[in-house]
Amino acid sequence: MELKSRNGEGVLTGGVPARPTTESWFSAQPGEVTVRNFYPHHIERRDFVSRGLVAIAGLSAAPLIKAGSSGPARSDSPSQEAWSIAIPGKNEPGEWMIISGAIYAPDGRSPLEGARLFVYHTDARGIYPADPRDRREPPLSARLRGRMLTRKDGRYEFRSIRPASYPGSRIPAHIHTSVAAEGFPERWIHNYVFAGDPFLPPSDSRRFADAGRFSPLLKLTRGADGIWRGERDIRLGESL
Repeated sequence: MELKSRNGEGVLTGGVPARPTTESWFSAQPGEVTVRNFYPHHIERRDFVSRGLVAIAGLSAAPLIKAGSSGPARSDSPSQEAWSIAIPGKNEPGEWMIISGAIYAPDGRSPLEGARLFVYHTDARGIYPADPRDRREPPLSARLRGRMLTRKDGRYEFRSIRPASYPGSRIPAHIHTSVAAEGFPERWIHNYVFAGDPFLPPSDSRRFADAGRFSPLLKLTRGADGIWRGERDIRLGESL
């Protein structure tokens, strides 16, 4: 596996996306692809490690399902890129959620088939690891992670548990994500964040208010089955 960063932009050359450098992060309009990764975990991690709060570990990506299948694969299914994935096994502790949406061209109207979306996040305790002895940085160390390949209508979907804030922190719960498509190299985009999170800065809530379906701010609703559901569409921006 070879990971390179071109001008600190976190370009993918193999495996999982390379993380951008602090200097390369910048703001853009909500829903547009950018280099910036909101609430960059590597800054907080230094503090957490010094307090013994966070350790890093890595496992392989979650099992995926084939396009057209009726639901997420079982935990013993072979990994393969698909439009819908199940990230953890069915016995993962936490509150289950299903996040879905579509990826569009810069016009915000043309869906993109075959776009790749990569996500990773903490578990219900706010921790990435399975093994506290593994000190690698996410996303290589992230236990809960997966990659999707959008179908013809640009749709994607992932099933996982709701992430928690880092232990002892006031960092909002979030899902790190990157996206790529033909003609658009892989880049980090705004984290998924959650409406009603007590740690979410009011300025971010206001900033995302007018973004509509392209907002990274998820408004989850809980169904009769107890599963939380939310949607986010993604528009590839000129910043790529």
